[in-house]
Amino acid sequence: MDRVTVVYLARITHGVDGFKPFAASYRKFSAGYPHDLIIIGKGMKRLQDQAATLSLFDDSAHRLMYIPDDGYDIRAYLTAAKILDHDYIFLQHLHGDCRLRLASKDDGLCEAPECRLSWFHSLV
Repeated sequence: MDRVTVVYLARITHGVDGFKPFAASYRKFSAGYPHDLIIIGKGMKRLQDQAATLSLFDDSAHRLMYIPDDGYDIRAYLTAAKILDHDYIFLQHLHGDCRLRLASKDDGLCEAPECRLSWFHSLV
């Protein structure tokens, strides 16, 4: 089975409250495929900010990856991608309030024979 991860960018300058919409939608909507959740704590140096952010995801397996808040968000994503050893990485930006659905060809949602995995997401 392919190893999949969802990488969520949590930039602390927007405050922990800014992460709540994504956390709520992540808990509410099943991705439909086993995956890891990695939270990029961009600029999240303070332990209390890390703890408050992680507590939003207490009911799901996850881990926090600290990355300094320098450069554009793409730099944080590329840094994380170099460290992760997953087959597929789904990148979700800070303001994500989305429904996630990871579909395989076995679901019948992906008809192309070369399709192994596809992400379907929509903003709500």
